[in-house]
Amino acid sequence: MSNETAKGKPRRDLTDDEIAKGTVVNRWVRRALAAGLVASLVVAAVVVLRVPLDTTIAYRGNGRDVGLPVLALLLVPLIFVIGLFKSRGPDAGKVPEAERQFIVVGYPIFMLLALGGQLWFAALFFDAAGA
Repeated sequence: MSNETAKGKPRRDLTDDEIAKGTVVNRWVRRALAAGLVASLVVAAVVVLRVPLDTTIAYRGNGRDVGLPVLALLLVPLIFVIGLFKSRGPDAGKVPEAERQFIVVGYPIFMLLALGGQLWFAALFFDAAGA
């Protein structure tokens, strides 16, 4: 690994205080991802229990109509699972200040958009099933 950043500036080592702050942010991100995973799985379970499994929603991609099956509701939980695995490891708390600020602002927005998308998918499946 090079001792320079992408812009050619020398890489600065993080202080213990910065690593501690990064560890706290990482802990909260993991908790939020776990809560989002549970919430998205609950939404998917409600849809699976209330809608026939052969229900599809129309999606137009590449100039042709495609029917998305109920299994499409597993996409959002999959994103949360990937995020949980990516946020593990010995370097998880080693986050510079600028990235930490971005995470604190960006992750709540990401979580709301992902859960909103899951609820939107669920509403589309309920409409398609006539429920």
